[in-house]
Amino acid sequence: MEHVIQIGVSIDDEAIQKQIMASAETKIVAEIKSQVEGTIFHRRNYYGNTKTELSEVGVQAVREWLDENSDKIISMAANAIADKVYRSKAWKAKYGKVTADD
Repeated sequence: MEHVIQIGVSIDDEAIQKQIMASAETKIVAEIKSQVEGTIFHRRNYYGNTKTELSEVGVQAVREWLDENSDKIISMAANAIADKVYRSKAWKAKYGKVTADD
């Protein structure tokens, strides 16, 4: 005896396509990122150790910035410390209220 059974299957082609594209895009971006990091930012020395050139560039940039702006940094820090001291209870107790002219 034979039985005929009909089964309906609904496949959402667009959803499947979007999911495949999203996962492919993530994998491609990760691969490109690793290749860029490997070729630009890392350098192997004679002994096989990896040295990160990006960190060296960053340290150099910070040093240059600090050299150029050290006077401004010191001035801003001094103003911030003075402001904190003027607002402290100990300062007010010893010297009284500070006015804008002080």
